[in-house]
Amino acid sequence: MGNFSKNKASTSNGFTLPEADFHEAIIGGLVDLGIVQTEYNGETKEQHKIVVLYFLETEIPDYEGKRYVQSKTYTFSFSDKSNLFKDMNGAFGSDFMNNCEDLETDILGKHVRVLIDHAEKRDGSGSYAKIDGLRPSKSESATMDGFELPKWIVDANERGEVDAISIFEG
Repeated sequence: MGNFSKNKASTSNGFTLPEADFHEAIIGGLVDLGIVQTEYNGETKEQHKIVVLYFLETEIPDYEGKRYVQSKTYTFSFSDKSNLFKDMNGAFGSDFMNNCEDLETDILGKHVRVLIDHAEKRDGSGSYAKIDGLRPSKSESATMDGFELPKWIVDANERGEVDAISIFEG
Protein backbone atom coordinates (compact mmCIF):
# COMPACT_ATOMS: atom_id res chain seq x y z
CA MET A 1 0.00 0.00 0.00
CA GLY A 2 1.13 3.51 -0.81
CA ASN A 3 1.32 6.50 1.45
CA PHE A 4 -1.39 8.93 0.35
CA SER A 5 -1.20 11.26 3.34
CA LYS A 6 -2.02 14.82 2.32
CA ASN A 7 1.29 16.07 3.68
CA LYS A 8 3.21 13.60 1.48
CA ALA A 9 2.06 14.98 -1.88
CA SER A 10 4.99 15.74 -4.15
CA THR A 11 5.89 16.96 -7.60
CA SER A 12 7.25 14.68 -10.30
CA ASN A 13 10.79 15.47 -9.09
CA GLY A 14 10.04 14.40 -5.50
CA PHE A 15 9.82 17.91 -4.00
CA THR A 16 7.39 17.86 -1.09
CA LEU A 17 4.52 20.30 -1.54
CA PRO A 18 3.26 22.45 1.32
CA GLU A 19 0.36 20.79 3.11
CA ALA A 20 -3.07 21.37 1.60
CA ASP A 21 -4.38 23.67 4.32
CA PHE A 22 -4.16 27.25 5.56
CA HIS A 23 -0.64 28.69 6.05
CA GLU A 24 0.38 31.94 7.69
CA ALA A 25 2.30 34.09 5.21
CA ILE A 26 3.65 37.51 4.33
CA ILE A 27 2.96 39.14 1.00
CA GLY A 28 6.61 39.46 0.17
CA GLY A 29 6.74 40.50 -3.45
CA LEU A 30 5.02 41.85 -6.53
CA VAL A 31 6.15 41.11 -10.07
CA ASP A 32 4.80 43.16 -12.96
CA LEU A 33 4.69 41.00 -16.08
CA GLY A 34 3.33 43.86 -18.18
CA ILE A 35 0.93 43.24 -21.04
CA VAL A 36 0.64 39.51 -21.76
CA GLN A 37 -1.25 37.77 -24.55
CA THR A 38 -3.77 35.32 -23.11
CA GLU A 39 -6.21 32.87 -24.62
CA TYR A 40 -9.54 31.93 -23.07
CA ASN A 41 -12.37 30.05 -24.79
CA GLY A 42 -10.56 30.35 -28.11
CA GLU A 43 -10.32 34.14 -27.84
CA THR A 44 -6.92 35.85 -27.71
CA LYS A 45 -6.54 39.14 -25.87
CA GLU A 46 -3.91 41.22 -24.15
CA GLN A 47 -4.07 41.72 -20.39
CA HIS A 48 -1.88 43.37 -17.78
CA LYS A 49 -0.62 40.57 -15.50
CA ILE A 50 1.05 40.68 -12.11
CA VAL A 51 2.36 37.97 -9.80
CA VAL A 52 1.96 38.19 -6.03
CA LEU A 53 4.53 36.26 -3.96
CA TYR A 54 3.39 34.76 -0.68
CA PHE A 55 6.21 33.77 1.69
CA LEU A 56 4.82 30.97 3.86
CA GLU A 57 5.76 30.48 7.49
CA THR A 58 6.05 26.74 6.74
CA GLU A 59 9.57 25.31 6.36
CA ILE A 60 10.40 23.04 3.42
CA PRO A 61 11.23 19.53 4.69
CA ASP A 62 14.89 18.55 4.17
CA TYR A 63 15.88 22.16 3.32
CA GLU A 64 17.25 23.52 6.59
CA GLY A 65 15.83 26.98 7.25
CA LYS A 66 14.25 27.43 3.79
CA ARG A 67 10.58 28.21 3.51
CA TYR A 68 7.98 27.90 0.81
CA VAL A 69 7.26 30.70 -1.62
CA GLN A 70 3.88 30.41 -3.36
CA SER A 71 2.87 32.69 -6.18
CA LYS A 72 -0.34 33.53 -7.93
CA THR A 73 -0.70 35.32 -11.24
CA TYR A 74 -3.51 37.85 -11.48
CA THR A 75 -4.93 40.11 -14.13
CA PHE A 76 -4.08 43.56 -12.74
CA SER A 77 -7.64 44.73 -12.28
CA PHE A 78 -9.50 46.47 -9.49
CA SER A 79 -12.83 45.19 -10.89
CA ASP A 80 -15.02 43.44 -8.32
CA LYS A 81 -15.11 40.41 -10.67
CA SER A 82 -11.34 39.97 -10.73
CA ASN A 83 -9.51 37.29 -8.73
CA LEU A 84 -7.17 39.97 -7.37
CA PHE A 85 -10.16 41.88 -5.97
CA LYS A 86 -11.65 38.70 -4.44
CA ASP A 87 -8.39 37.49 -2.87
CA MET A 88 -7.37 40.86 -1.41
CA ASN A 89 -10.84 41.50 -0.02
CA GLY A 90 -10.79 37.97 1.45
CA ALA A 91 -7.57 38.81 3.26
CA PHE A 92 -8.16 42.41 4.29
CA GLY A 93 -11.90 43.02 4.37
CA SER A 94 -14.76 43.49 1.96
CA ASP A 95 -13.96 47.09 1.10
CA PHE A 96 -10.15 46.84 0.86
CA MET A 97 -9.80 47.06 -2.92
CA ASN A 98 -12.29 49.92 -3.17
CA ASN A 99 -10.00 51.94 -0.88
CA CYS A 100 -6.68 50.73 -2.31
CA GLU A 101 -4.76 53.49 -4.09
CA ASP A 102 -1.40 51.76 -4.64
CA LEU A 103 -1.24 47.97 -4.44
CA GLU A 104 2.49 47.91 -3.70
CA THR A 105 2.19 50.27 -0.73
CA ASP A 106 -1.04 48.72 0.54
CA ILE A 107 -0.15 44.99 0.51
CA LEU A 108 3.63 44.45 0.61
CA GLY A 109 4.66 43.17 4.03
CA LYS A 110 1.11 42.40 5.14
CA HIS A 111 0.32 39.14 6.93
CA VAL A 112 -2.33 36.81 5.47
CA ARG A 113 -3.49 33.21 5.66
CA VAL A 114 -3.08 31.43 2.34
CA LEU A 115 -5.27 28.42 1.51
CA ILE A 116 -3.16 25.89 -0.39
CA ASP A 117 -4.71 23.08 -2.43
CA HIS A 118 -3.03 20.36 -4.49
CA ALA A 119 -3.86 19.85 -8.16
CA GLU A 120 -2.73 17.33 -10.74
CA LYS A 121 -0.51 18.66 -13.54
CA ARG A 122 -2.17 18.59 -16.98
CA ASP A 123 0.42 16.16 -18.30
CA GLY A 124 -0.16 13.80 -15.35
CA SER A 125 3.49 13.99 -14.24
CA GLY A 126 2.75 14.95 -10.65
CA SER A 127 1.03 17.52 -8.51
CA TYR A 128 1.51 21.18 -7.76
CA ALA A 129 0.43 23.47 -4.95
CA LYS A 130 -1.98 26.24 -5.86
CA ILE A 131 -3.48 29.11 -3.93
CA ASP A 132 -7.23 28.71 -3.50
CA GLY A 133 -7.86 31.88 -1.52
CA LEU A 134 -6.75 34.28 1.17
CA ARG A 135 -8.11 35.03 4.63
CA PRO A 136 -7.12 37.42 7.41
CA SER A 137 -4.02 36.41 9.33
CA LYS A 138 -4.53 34.80 12.73
CA SER A 139 -1.03 35.79 13.82
CA GLU A 140 1.89 37.79 12.60
CA SER A 141 4.51 35.12 13.23
CA ALA A 142 5.64 34.78 9.60
CA THR A 143 8.89 36.56 8.76
CA MET A 144 10.99 37.01 5.64
CA ASP A 145 13.79 34.80 7.05
CA GLY A 146 14.81 31.89 4.83
CA PHE A 147 13.34 33.16 1.59
CA GLU A 148 14.78 33.55 -1.86
CA LEU A 149 13.28 34.99 -5.00
CA PRO A 150 12.01 32.02 -7.06
CA LYS A 151 14.36 31.00 -9.89
CA TRP A 152 11.62 31.28 -12.54
CA ILE A 153 11.22 34.98 -11.68
CA VAL A 154 14.97 35.62 -11.72
CA ASP A 155 15.19 33.86 -15.11
CA ALA A 156 12.18 35.74 -16.54
CA ASN A 157 13.70 39.02 -15.36
CA GLU A 158 17.03 38.19 -17.04
CA ARG A 159 15.16 37.44 -20.30
CA GLY A 160 13.47 40.85 -20.09
CA GLU A 161 9.99 39.38 -19.52
CA VAL A 162 9.40 41.31 -16.28
CA ASP A 163 8.56 45.00 -16.18
CA ALA A 164 9.24 45.46 -12.45
CA ILE A 165 9.90 43.53 -9.24
CA SER A 166 9.15 44.89 -5.79
CA ILE A 167 10.20 42.88 -2.72
CA PHE A 168 9.32 43.61 0.90
CA GLU A 169 12.57 44.16 2.77
CA GLY A 170 11.03 43.88 6.27
